[in-house]
Order: sequence, then structure tokens, then C-alpha cells
Amino acid sequence: MSYVLSTATDNSKLIYINSADATQQLSTDQSVFKYDLENAIDSPDTEELLISLYSCVIPYSFYNIRKDINDTIYFENLATGGTTKFIIPAGNYTTSSLGTLLRDTIQSLSYTTGTYFVTYDRTKMKFRFFATGITNPQISIDLSVNPSKAPNVELGFAVGEIKIINLGAADTPQDSEFSTNVPDVNGSVHQVQIRTTLCSKGCYDSINKSYSSILGSIPIDVNFGGIIFQNPRDNKHKILLSTHTIKSFTVRLTDDRGRNINMNGLDFTVAIQVDSIPKQKKVAPMNREERRIQENYVAMLPPQVKEKKKPKKPKTKKDLERELLN
Repeated sequence: MSYVLSTATDNSKLIYINSADATQQLSTDQSVFKYDLENAIDSPDTEELLISLYSCVIPYSFYNIRKDINDTIYFENLATGGTTKFIIPAGNYTTSSLGTLLRDTIQSLSYTTGTYFVTYDRTKMKFRFFATGITNPQISIDLSVNPSKAPNVELGFAVGEIKIINLGAADTPQDSEFSTNVPDVNGSVHQVQIRTTLCSKGCYDSINKSYSSILGSIPIDVNFGGIIFQNPRDNKHKILLSTHTIKSFTVRLTDDRGRNINMNGLDFTVAIQVDSIPKQKKVAPMNREERRIQENYVAMLPPQVKEKKKPKKPKTKKDLERELLN
């Protein structure tokens, strides 16, 4: 549904908020805060309020490997069946640095012999695993122990997959094992979502399969350490509020799965636009009896009333000459 702004209503208002000026920080990672307006925004009963995300400035200070989100790997000793838990230190990784960390971790395990390699194959766009100096498979990467915290997307594995690194005496790259899927090191956060308690029916969320508090979603198109912008020209989606007064609200930064984003000590700014529109009269839908009465009434109308013919265009000079000739 689209809304038409009117000059008869109050002017649009912009609420510029820096998270450093929050009335109350509601999380230790600086992703959730509450803000109280000293002067509430009110609208008369004859008007309704629309809000939209006007702009935002968010430092790309959060990580693609995050604590308790996608940082846990289990390695299985194929000889004894025992497992070793490994926690990836939180940080921003590339495919190269993540592969190097995985290789060094495997090599450091007490039950591995020979030399293991984890490289990124640019042709296949997949991680490649192989080993030299071994005769039997010794280890597997087990992502089934705690799949909710496993970096399966980042490593190119299916959810809950158990990957045997070496299926035999593979000692050449040609005999290597490849990751099942193409890895995506940024798979845990492709976009930043701004959520607020001001709205609850503006966006449908496929995760929760219902409407959510998402005010706007900003794709990440900069590298680590850059600044993520939402430009005013992208302000197109407006949400109708169920209240006539804005006194206080909360703002929350999440990834595209609804999980909080750790800003690592940096603040961000958000600008929310508030518009007023004339209150629209709500027409109650007809019940079955009213619909039947209307259908009977239409059926009784004469044909010339049912079929309103379009008015004919005035005849041109050429039309008159053509009629005379005929």
C-alpha cells in the first residue's frame, strides 16, 4: 500500500541519533540501546504517523567469525573415535587466512602424522584438503557435534557434515579432498538490519515466518574497516505506526539472521524520518448476506446500466468524408 503525503498535515521530522547519546545501553556489545525523546512527537487523531529509515552510518567493526555464533569446530580421531574441540578466535578472516588457521590447527593435533595442507582452489572456488607422508586416513572435520555454532558456510560444508580429510594414501594434490560447497567467509552477515520497537508490522521475516521489527536492511558493500552507509535517496519503504505518539524507542543492530552484531567499541548513527498523513477511513468488509444483496441488485439492473459503454470519440473530417463516400 502506498501513502500520499499532504501539505495539510504537519511537516516531516527527522530523528538523528548517535548510539553514544543513548539514554540506556541495553547490551554489552553496543548493538542495542534505548533513546528517550525530551519532546515527544504527537499527531492529532485525524492524522497517522509513518516512519522510515532515512539514513545511517555504521562502522564495519564487527567480525565474520564471531564468538558463540560460528566459531566451533570438532576434529575426530579416526583411530580412537575421540574428538577435539577447537574454538576459532573471533576476527575478520579471508579464505586464505581461514585456510591457514585450519591447516596449522590440524597439524598441531597430537594424533596426526605427515604434513597436511589446506588451500583455496580459485578454479573450483573451494577449499582443498590433502596430506603427504601418511598411509591411512587419520582425521576428519566433524561439524555435526554442535551444528548451531559450526562455521559450515564459511568452510564450504553442509550443515552437520563430517568430512574425512584423507580417504587413503593420498599424497599428491590430485588425490585431494575438496569442500562440498563453495565457502563464504562472510556467510554469517551479508547485511546489517536495523530493528526498532517503533514498528512491528512493516517487514515480513522469513526466519520467524511472521512480521518483525525490521526498519531497514543495508547490504554490506565495503571491506573490513570501512563505513556502511544508507543514503537518503534509498528511503522508499514507509511503515504505518499504530500509535499517535513517539516518546521513546529502542534500536538494535543485527545480522540477516536476527543475531546481535558486536560493534567492538564503536558507535553508529541512525536517522529516522517521521511523516504525517491524513487518517484513512477504514471500510468494514461486507459479510455474506450483504454481498448477496449487492449481487442480486446488480443482476436486476438493465443491460445498458451494467455495460457502461465508453463515449465515442468525436468524428474527424476524414471519418465524415469516408461515410459520405460509402
